[in-house]
Amino acid sequence: MRFPFRALPALPAVVALSLAAVPSATAVRAGASPPPEGAELVSPDSLINAVHWLADDAREGRMTGEPGGEAAAHWIADRMKAYGLEPAGDDGTYFQNLEATVGVGFGDENTLSLNGLEEMEEIQHLALNEDYVPFAFSESGTVDAPLVFAGYGITAPEYDYDDYQGIDVKGKAVLVLRHEPQVNDTTSVFNGSSHTPHAAFRDKARNAKEHGAVAILIFTGPESAEYEQDKLMKPEWGQAIGGSDILAAHVSKEIGEALLTHTGTDVRDWVHEVDADLKPRSFEFGPDVSVHLVVSMNKDRKATENVVGKLPGTDPGAGALILGAHYDHLGFGNSSSMAPDRIGEIHNGADDNASGTSAVLELARVFASQPRLRRTLYFAAFTGEELGLIGSSYMAIHPPVPLETVQAMLNLDMVGRPRDHKLTIGGVGTSPAFDAAIKAADEASPLELVESKGGFGASDHTMFYVKDVPVLFFFSGLHEDYHKPSDDWQKIDREGITDATRVVYDIAVDLAQRDDRVTFAKADEDDHPHSGTGGGGYGPYLGTIPDFGEQEHGVKLAGVRDGSPADKAGIRGGDVVVRFDHREINDLYDYTEALRAHQPGDTVEIVVLRDGAEVTLQATLGTRE
Repeated sequence: MRFPFRALPALPAVVALSLAAVPSATAVRAGASPPPEGAELVSPDSLINAVHWLADDAREGRMTGEPGGEAAAHWIADRMKAYGLEPAGDDGTYFQNLEATVGVGFGDENTLSLNGLEEMEEIQHLALNEDYVPFAFSESGTVDAPLVFAGYGITAPEYDYDDYQGIDVKGKAVLVLRHEPQVNDTTSVFNGSSHTPHAAFRDKARNAKEHGAVAILIFTGPESAEYEQDKLMKPEWGQAIGGSDILAAHVSKEIGEALLTHTGTDVRDWVHEVDADLKPRSFEFGPDVSVHLVVSMNKDRKATENVVGKLPGTDPGAGALILGAHYDHLGFGNSSSMAPDRIGEIHNGADDNASGTSAVLELARVFASQPRLRRTLYFAAFTGEELGLIGSSYMAIHPPVPLETVQAMLNLDMVGRPRDHKLTIGGVGTSPAFDAAIKAADEASPLELVESKGGFGASDHTMFYVKDVPVLFFFSGLHEDYHKPSDDWQKIDREGITDATRVVYDIAVDLAQRDDRVTFAKADEDDHPHSGTGGGGYGPYLGTIPDFGEQEHGVKLAGVRDGSPADKAGIRGGDVVVRFDHREINDLYDYTEALRAHQPGDTVEIVVLRDGAEVTLQATLGTRE
């Protein structure tokens, strides 16, 4: 499951649909009667054994495109075949084959040299991965440009602070410090106890570009917590979405300090002076000092697959249900890890989401062992959820059955550790048919079922909801092992995952057997308007939902929230945002920063591509609740 509170410097907050899509929930009365006979066929041993296999160290965290993820996909397909499911993938197989960008790496040539400083031996012959490393979001290309020291590289009018005041950086390269002024000063306007968005590497690069710079070098200053170890930021895909239209590299503290020493500037004195009065002290190095920077970055695209099997119903005209869960996780950890000091260790993802995958497989086994239901059942295991709902986005565009015949999509993401004997069910407001089904399941379950109306959320059901498919999202709660190496199979609640799977069984039977159609409804999102793009965190509210598929230029929208400022402005799902208040939008980061630059109540001009033509719209930004 994707979760937004590691938004910087990885994906921006605007990307991450809030997992608090489970807020403002209302409890449904929990019953104490035993589960019906069919649900009793759900086996705790079968569930735990499946979680154990998927979350074993041998799977190496099931990273999309890696051998562990590939092994998991084939194991899931073997289980489906063994249970008697028909293949529902490509060319008579269980696999929907696709490609995903899973990483970013160095191309053939990456070079950094500093000219005009030949007398300084310590900054000659700079080595990739030792003295510098290009950022994942850097553009590829070559720059030869004069060098300017631009302080922290921050323009923050809300704090009356601008490192670019009084200097001209057009066509030049800038050297800037990491983080921001007055770090660790809790009285600072920059909130020294935690970083503002101005501290993000990507924000500094964007700001440099907007001031006309062609390259940026960032180094760690002496007041930063990272100063002693000074690890260079290795490129990874989470930081590489889109581009930055500027060459950007992280250089070692030795390089940064040596450059300032050349001008007679002691970096510690400089930092303390700026901290004292928040007055910028940027300067040019002189006409003889220049930077030669060559960056070559390649996207790492790998083959991966969704796994999907079919259990035909008795009535071919009655439509279908999709029961799904994502099987991928974080591999050896990345910027999404909640234990950044343990990146490099296997993140097994037992609850996230071996639990949901195992439950879907167990439901397939149980349903296949019984008389067929009226509606056809599709069982799907999605790839690439942790990279941005890649697999579910692909399936929503290339469904195994026409989406207009899909009665409901049931998504299981983290169902292995019910907290306080509670299971949250999101998406209840996406069909009026769900109330009765959930009430009946509640009466049969020892779990307390907790309802959330909204159809948007931090998992794969979102990509079906924006296609007008009713969705339910089953989730047993966050815990201290989320996105850490400690999310191991031994911590799965044996009774809890069994009870959760039986709840899904009961609801699926109700929806699959009913005579009437499971009609779609736009859910009331007012209880948590912040659970999608343009929501969450702070600042103005727009109410757009991104399409998480890759986009060459601009931000494609999967949908907009009913009644939101975007909806009122006439923005639609399928639109591609290319300009926001006259700022070019290349990717989600640009979109995030453009939105954050405004205040609630501001009216902004938004240009979208719709059916190949530009459409200009006016939106008045709202207030986040």
